[in-house]
Amino acid sequence: AGVGERVDSVLVDNVIGTVEATSHLVERTAKERIYFVGGPEHNFDTRTRADAFATTLKGYGRAPGAVQMAFKEYTEAWG
Repeated sequence: AGVGERVDSVLVDNVIGTVEATSHLVERTAKERIYFVGGPEHNFDTRTRADAFATTLKGYGRAPGAVQMAFKEYTEAWG
């Protein structure tokens, strides 16, 4: 697009989305049943979401256990 042209876009806020989803689950589900499943741990979006997940759980007094966070490469087998 050139200068002055309109361009449609969609922006995703990883932190707000993750906080809202995690809060919803925490208020309705046992802590042991809440998991974060993300892509590669070094991926910016995955890391941002994982950090927001952990911070939100901690805010509810529920630090995530080691098995509650999983990271893998994006492949068909991983889902």
